[in-house]
Amino acid sequence: MLEGIGISKRFGGLSALAGVSFRVAPGEIVGLIGPNGAGKTTLFNAIGGLHALTAGAVRLDGRDITGLPAHRIARLGIGRTFQSPRLFPHLTILQNVLLGALFRPRAEASLRTREGDLGEALRALEFVHLGHRAGAPATREPTGRRKLVELAMVLAARPRVLLLDELMAGLNPGEIQLAMRLIRRVRDERGAAIFWVEHVMEAIMGVADRVVVLHHGEKIAEGPPAAVAEDPRVLDAYLGERAA
Repeated sequence: MLEGIGISKRFGGLSALAGVSFRVAPGEIVGLIGPNGAGKTTLFNAIGGLHALTAGAVRLDGRDITGLPAHRIARLGIGRTFQSPRLFPHLTILQNVLLGALFRPRAEASLRTREGDLGEALRALEFVHLGHRAGAPATREPTGRRKLVELAMVLAARPRVLLLDELMAGLNPGEIQLAMRLIRRVRDERGAAIFWVEHVMEAIMGVADRVVVLHHGEKIAEGPPAAVAEDPRVLDAYLGERAA
């Protein structure tokens, strides 16, 4: 469903990504791990239209979407969360999620109504267990809830591919377990393909079908979580023997 081919990105003399290729199949959860500065968020920005590629291509269902602006990529069905939730501070939780519903695929645009948008937003909030907080100001919530609000905003757009950027960062152990269950449900109940950057290895190893590892902008390993965790290159670059 989502494919990157030889993606490279340079910022002046700095090479942030060098020939990275990947594939995420329909209904698959693919983890993306690596040390800080490995290029993970840069790759997501390249996929989502926030960075122009230096070289390579991004394809969605075989269609080349390289160079399209972020709003058109969102309309095509790629949703994105960020390391720090990007919410509108003057809006309520429900109003934030309603904005996500505006980016449902273009094929549904002619069928959209205000009542339909509201229903979609409320369903997304119930999905992340925040229906009871719909009227609360979005930015007065703790980190864990704000991350779930952003996830609900993305889900309200009915994405076919979901890019999750460190969803677990700042969450307590109970919230991490909830987030792991939600990721599985997004795949199982909504059929979305998921590409997921994460540093919480318990979550990645417990949920992902495959794992891609970046280091210094290059892909150094890919495979099932258990195999990646034992790869000497990954142990040396990122995990370490104790973590493995």
